[in-house]
Amino acid sequence: MTKSRLLLVQLFPGLSFPQGDGGNLKVLVRRAALRGIEAEALTVHAGQPVPSADVYLLGGAADEDLPELARRLRSEDSFRRAVADGSPVFAVGAGFMAIGERFAMPDGGTHDGVGLLDVRSTWADLADGPVVTRANPHLSLPAFSAWESHHGRSARGPSSRGLADLEIGVGNGDDPPSDGAIAGHVVGTYLHGPVLARSPELADLLLGWAVGGVLAPTAAGFAREVNERRIAEARAWVAAGRPGRH
Repeated sequence: MTKSRLLLVQLFPGLSFPQGDGGNLKVLVRRAALRGIEAEALTVHAGQPVPSADVYLLGGAADEDLPELARRLRSEDSFRRAVADGSPVFAVGAGFMAIGERFAMPDGGTHDGVGLLDVRSTWADLADGPVVTRANPHLSLPAFSAWESHHGRSARGPSSRGLADLEIGVGNGDDPPSDGAIAGHVVGTYLHGPVLARSPELADLLLGWAVGGVLAPTAAGFAREVNERRIAEARAWVAAGRPGRH
């Protein structure tokens, strides 16, 4: 590893709609500590300067705040430079929509995104329910569980790939269903949870990018047990005729 100390920054939580995404920061700090990596967690609110960080986290935003979130991100030169230099970004929900090329709003208008992902998002009926992914061998990620609650439907362009195919859920709204997008070290997803608590392997992937190496596996027995339980609950939810797709 080339880094033993990390700065992890949660951006603009005041523009976020609370869906547990703040827990992703705590998971990264904990997973770093298990490897002896010192991780400073910093929350940056709207109007405060954005530092050059090793990892940036974005949560979902309230509908009316999505254009403002994208505008602020576009205006932050230090953020854009750090991402261009390889700092990972993990953006959830509306944060995912904001870092794409363009996104639509419920009034039919469209807005420019940050342009970190080759993704264009439209507006549709609410997708709200459990999600179960399929294993992603390309990223060495197992199947994991999450929850989605979003209006976005996101079409990926040729320079981005999906985070995960879905067994249960709407995700990007494509067929067969998939969720999110990845390009370089930038990851967007519709999955809440906080999702990194349910998929410590995904948290370790982000940390590995940040430190410049692959992290050795470490114990995640309780997390895997909880994740397997949530997957079983989601399957039972769908089997009982509750909506798993919208």
